[in-house]
Amino acid sequence: MSQKNKKRSSAFFHSRFLAIMSIAVVLFLLGAIGIIEFIGRGIGNSVREDLSFNLLLSSDMDETQIQELQRQIVATPFVKDVSYISADQALEEMKKELGEDDPAKMLGYNPLQAEMCVHLKAQYTHPDSLKVIDSAIRTWDGVDNLQYRADMFDIVHRNTRRIGLVLLILAALLLLISYIQINNTTRLLIYSKRFSIRTMTLVGATPRFIRKPFVRYSMLNGLVAALLAIVLLGIALYATDEYAFNKSLRPYLTVENLLIIAGGMLLVGILISAFSARAATNKYIRMDGGKMHLV
Repeated sequence: MSQKNKKRSSAFFHSRFLAIMSIAVVLFLLGAIGIIEFIGRGIGNSVREDLSFNLLLSSDMDETQIQELQRQIVATPFVKDVSYISADQALEEMKKELGEDDPAKMLGYNPLQAEMCVHLKAQYTHPDSLKVIDSAIRTWDGVDNLQYRADMFDIVHRNTRRIGLVLLILAALLLLISYIQINNTTRLLIYSKRFSIRTMTLVGATPRFIRKPFVRYSMLNGLVAALLAIVLLGIALYATDEYAFNKSLRPYLTVENLLIIAGGMLLVGILISAFSARAATNKYIRMDGGKMHLV
């Protein structure tokens, strides 16, 4: 009898271990897609903010007016940062690009204007926002002209949207796979206890009383699987960033991002397990005793 109990205990532990591992695998993949999404969004925002507006300033502006304009630009909600480049600095940069040729010597004067190099916040780089910003900047006193690559802003915007859409579709597919996998795993575990459910039904136990231990058990499995997936994902992320990307991924992942991913994995693991356990238990509570032997 003792040997038989040991075999049952071993089989139970084995089936539970496999259930937890199978749930952990799909949650790991779901979390990985979440990390890729946040990293992709961070890189996209970084690229957007690297694109600049160049404000060409009037040649008759004095130092006080330039400083006042710079303060005005910094205070604008859509501006991330601004730097001032004098006409002389612009000339020096051009000389470096052209080599020994000096445009000022050839023309007898400096043909370049002082300018403000403005970087926008990522959320204001949408093509529709750029049109509004363009119109607003051109009304500022002291701004002669405005130069920026509208086509580059548009290309970056379209590419980041496409990547985001692909990742969203992948996340939706993995969520569906997670549901199917967790649902099937939970149903198999409860299937092995179907006769216990039938016995409790026959002795008059209420459906709620019968469901309770199975739902709790499945929720615990989902919790353990989610925690295991989070730990494995954290190790994989650290190793990838440390050894493959030389810590270059860290700027694109905040603590808030990681908490959202971990919280999502926990919710998916626990809630789908609970829902599946409830549905599977109800099935065997309602099932006719004669049919149960045929299942």
